[in-house]
This record gives sequence, structure tokens and C-alpha cells, in this order.
Amino acid sequence: MCSKKIGPLREQYSIKDFHSERVSPPLNFTDDHRTCATCFNQLKIVEKYAKDDVEQDKKERFEDLKSRVDQYKPMWDKNGVIQYKDEFVAILQRAWGVQVEFIIAYSDLTKDGYQLMAIDEGKSGGQSSGGFTGGVNSYYYFQKIQYVK
Repeated sequence: MCSKKIGPLREQYSIKDFHSERVSPPLNFTDDHRTCATCFNQLKIVEKYAKDDVEQDKKERFEDLKSRVDQYKPMWDKNGVIQYKDEFVAILQRAWGVQVEFIIAYSDLTKDGYQLMAIDEGKSGGQSSGGFTGGVNSYYYFQKIQYVK
């Protein structure tokens, strides 16, 4: 890394040392390579700060999501056929007893340029569903076609 010649009495670090310390080795670093203690410790410090930055980014993203909950909550209909819809995505719930309403909403979304992206079969029935098994409710996730890549 630093291109210094490492003498036989100097502390040397191999790829095994990188792995045991959970430090990413430099690009193209192989079993035959060695690095000095100064370079090894510098990489450990750089990686620690990079991990700290990642953790901070995660916290900031989550705080951003939490700050926008009140803006999105009014559009959320937990028990509705159309649980959520905006100009980018939509979520439909297919529940027992509202199949026709589900078909109408599905057709409307397709006509409006949404594409089905995923299906979640929902929770399995138990005692409360009279012993029936399988999905009690299914959830259908759509994305506006123009945003599908």
C-alpha cells in the first residue's frame, strides 16, 4: 500500500489478518501480499469511520420516514380495498366478501397505468376464520408503469 519495503523484523499483516480483524483488504490484495502496521491501522480507522457514516445515514433515513408519517396517514385505509394510492404506487387488499370491489379497483388501476409488482398472501386463517387455512387477506402492490425500470 505505502510501497515501503517491510523488513523481516517489522510487523507485517497478511490477508488473513484483514479477515480476522474484519477489515476489507485493499483491491487486488492477495495471499502473497503483506502490509506494514501503519497502513493496516490506517485502513482499520478509515473503515470504522465509514461504518459510522453508514449508521448515521440509516438513522437519518429513518428519521426522515418518521417525519413524513403524518403526511401519508390520511391516505391510508387499513380496512379498505384500496389501502393506499398516490401518483407512484398503490396497494389493494383482497378480503373476503369484497371480491367484486377488488376486481373493479384492480381494473381501474390497470387502466390508470399501474402495473402489478408483487402479491402478499397475507395471514393464515385460524380459529377466528372457522378453521379455514390459506390467505385470509391478500395484498397487491402496484407501481405506475412510467416508474418501472
